[in-house]
Amino acid sequence: MQLDYRIARTLGERVSALGLVYQAYRRAGLIEPNPHGVRVTPYHLLDSTTVFLAAQKDADPVFTMSLVGDDSLGLPMESIYPAEIGERRDRGTRMAEVSCLAADPARGGGGFDVFIHLCRLMTVHALWNGYDELVVAVHPRHAKFYRRMLGFRDFGDLREYPCVKDHPAVALYLDLHALDRLLPPRLYRFLMQAEYTPEQVAGARLSEADRKHLAECIRTEDYPLPTLGFFEPAQSETLTVSAR
Repeated sequence: MQLDYRIARTLGERVSALGLVYQAYRRAGLIEPNPHGVRVTPYHLLDSTTVFLAAQKDADPVFTMSLVGDDSLGLPMESIYPAEIGERRDRGTRMAEVSCLAADPARGGGGFDVFIHLCRLMTVHALWNGYDELVVAVHPRHAKFYRRMLGFRDFGDLREYPCVKDHPAVALYLDLHALDRLLPPRLYRFLMQAEYTPEQVAGARLSEADRKHLAECIRTEDYPLPTLGFFEPAQSETLTVSAR
């Protein structure tokens, strides 16, 4: 199966990706029903959030993840790790949170190969935008994989996460400036040998019409509507990945 790994740039791509998140989260018992059938958070209304997807041409995505930049709303996991996130921010660390991972195993989205190819695009995007760390709140049973395979380290203890119906989570971070030391050599080479054009890794800004459409899909019992902000990545001419 030939998949295309890309950033969602249209409303249709965003809705399809967030619909996949909704389906996966409902199956796992993480969220309540939403009549719109999509998992939209207030962070998805900001241009500092990027939605990544893996899909065949002209087909719905089989895997998706979002990257939430630390912007006007802060980070999602800050709701349960305020001190830990605040400490990193106070020392000048630029963070982005990995969020809303979902796969459709029945259509080929459940394999490690799909996951790691989309992670490569996300990592390049994060490096290009000058982030220092990726952070994530994960279920404890997944934490070992993130530590062993992806180089993440702990920075927050076990807590209940209300936005996923009080399921447990632990806080992990990945130092993007130390990927050569943290990642298995083969994985590091795979990530760093990637070449993308700026157009492929630049975030996509929302139109006001698209922003309004997504806002209407937010389950307001879970989130208050946010003050909207804007984010525009720095410009570059060509792009070959390197970790600083």
